[in-house]
Amino acid sequence: MNESVSQVLDSRATTEGGMRHMVAWSVAAHLVLLAAVLLKPGGWLGADDGPPRTVMTISLAGAPGPRSGGMTQMGGRTVQDVAPPEPVRRAETP
Repeated sequence: MNESVSQVLDSRATTEGGMRHMVAWSVAAHLVLLAAVLLKPGGWLGADDGPPRTVMTISLAGAPGPRSGGMTQMGGRTVQDVAPPEPVRRAETP
């Protein structure tokens, strides 16, 4: 892992087959993939599914209509008072 990239590439280029062998396999694999994409049948990958599907849409802006949600006044509600604390009973001295 301490070798630089150029040293690794140089060592691969000097071995039998080396870099030419690796590039040839890469080019061949890319040509096969390109031919498969160009020659694929038309029905693959959903090209001929029939009627259009229903699409679910999500709106991040909220529901349509008047914007009254979350704007109700608090003044219409009754105020709940806190019950007064019970008086502390002192122990009677005998």
